[in-house]
Amino acid sequence: MTRMAKIPKKITLATLFLSVFFATSVATAQRATYPPEEFTERRARLCERLNSGAVLMFSETMPRYGARFRQDHDFFYLTGYEGRNAVLLLEVDDCEARLYLPHQGDREKFIDGPNWLKIRSRYPYAELRDLTPHLDRLRMIKTPREIEVLRRAGKVSADGIAAAIRATRAGGWEYELEAAAKHVFLKHGAEMEAYPAIVGSGPNGLIWHWVRNDRQLQDGDLVVMDYGASFAYMTMDITRTWPVNGKFDEVQERAYRAVLEAQKAIIAAMRPGATRRHTTAICREIYDRWGFEDKPAHGAGHFVGLSVHDVGDSSLPFEPGMVIAVEPIIEIPGRNIHVRIEDTVLITEGAPEILSAAVPKEVDALLALVGSSR
Repeated sequence: MTRMAKIPKKITLATLFLSVFFATSVATAQRATYPPEEFTERRARLCERLNSGAVLMFSETMPRYGARFRQDHDFFYLTGYEGRNAVLLLEVDDCEARLYLPHQGDREKFIDGPNWLKIRSRYPYAELRDLTPHLDRLRMIKTPREIEVLRRAGKVSADGIAAAIRATRAGGWEYELEAAAKHVFLKHGAEMEAYPAIVGSGPNGLIWHWVRNDRQLQDGDLVVMDYGASFAYMTMDITRTWPVNGKFDEVQERAYRAVLEAQKAIIAAMRPGATRRHTTAICREIYDRWGFEDKPAHGAGHFVGLSVHDVGDSSLPFEPGMVIAVEPIIEIPGRNIHVRIEDTVLITEGAPEILSAAVPKEVDALLALVGSSR
């Protein structure tokens, strides 16, 4: 038994959340938060699904090297706690929650060690079951407060991408576009980026997860930029494609217009009860009509939430509260053409809501923005 396991400090979650700051009207640069009731309601919904037993969860123990600490998503989802080496005990019968924190001496307050608890060896007769399916189902449908945070993440992320488009110039660098967007994210209260910036110009645009961002922009290049911000652990996913010189050539524009039409039609079809298979069929028909019969069709994509590729069951029909990325793609490798237009979409009772709509994607508006900050 380790020192941390021997002398835990026990506090109730109600006490912990007395320190959580929440304001209904958020200043532009103030970081987003959740009220205590948000986490209480999440735990209550989990207890309803489980019926009996107890939940034991552990927080993260160490941050990634060179990165700002980010809590385990499931642990944060149920507690809102962002410290290390914590343990959550949730008694399902009465849904009473306890948070256990390790005692820290003066030195440990500066240097946090890993949590070495061994549950199976300490409780050999306990029946351990996987909690993941229950949490995944809860996380798939966003709460009203999560939707509010996602709207803010979408607006700020879109503004960041727009700043990068305005900063584009032949002779500039991919990392300059990353910097232009990240400046907007941090200035407006994002706690971090949702994922490393992907800024691919010319041949780099064909590398889907290009993150070196160290190539100089050339006249005639396309830029593919995939980047989003994170607010209160809610992430955003946006991609835009544009020409460095502000002009598409004929093939680039035809591919762009095909992708744009497909994306808009897919999003329009994302109503409750519809399926991903239906949206893929829509994309197939549009690609064929534009002469791209050989290109793979893409429908509604991955879930978005605490992770940019979030948990959820893609076989289910669309339900209100789902948040899904839509990113049809056309690639022509011999021409260094990769066209992707991606938005994050909220499924509602009626028409879907595009959370990242503030950055242009219509051809004329997009091209007018390119290099406009010079």
